[in-house]
Amino acid sequence: MKFFTEQWYYSGCPRVPEYEAYAKSIAEKLPDFFKSRLSLHDAVIRRVRIREDFWNHYELTLDLDSHSAYAKIKRLVFHGAHMQICDDLDGARWIAQEIFAEDHAYTLNVLLLCQDDALRELSISFDSMEALA
Repeated sequence: MKFFTEQWYYSGCPRVPEYEAYAKSIAEKLPDFFKSRLSLHDAVIRRVRIREDFWNHYELTLDLDSHSAYAKIKRLVFHGAHMQICDDLDGARWIAQEIFAEDHAYTLNVLLLCQDDALRELSISFDSMEALA
């Protein structure tokens, strides 16, 4: 994570004008869900599924309990995805997200609060995505 770090979290989650300016500058390049600047803050990851197709492309699905989140999204599906995380995500609470765009690919970084009260980072690189209510 570049902007929403552990230090940011423990300092009270202040506004980050640098990220807000960056997000605004790339808004037209982003998938619709991120253009709307909706947040999944407080959503809980219930299940992670990874499926590989015939051409070795990966589809990553995150099922969410978003009843406490700002955006009422139940599922995120990432196409052409690669994920980096070291631990199990079930029950992890979504704290903050930052997205980066480069050509026609994206990287989503998520700061998570896990069930053991540890902060962890999830990084997903993907080509396209769907957000399902």
